Amino acid sequence: MPRKTHSKKTKVYPEKISYKNRTLIPLRASELEKHNIPFSANTFYFWHSQGKYREIFVKVAGKLFIDLDKFWELAEEGG
Repeated sequence: MPRKTHSKKTKVYPEKISYKNRTLIPLRASELEKHNIPFSANTFYFWHSQGKYREIFVKVAGKLFIDLDKFWELAEEGG
C-alpha cells in the first residue's frame, strides 16, 4: 500500500482588509514596502510588545495588522 504524504498547507492572508472604515495591512515586509512605510516589521512587533503607539495596531485572528490611516496620522503629527 502506498504511503500517504501530507502536503503542507500554506496560510493565505489578505493584502489589505477594511474594517469599520479602517484600512488594515498585515505586518509583512512586502506589504510595508508596497505602502512606502519606512520601518521594518520587526520594529512594529517591538513597538507592539512594548505597548507603544497602541492606536495603530489591530489583532485579527491572532495576526497583527497596522491601521494605515492611524499610522500616517501619527507620522504627520511627528509621533
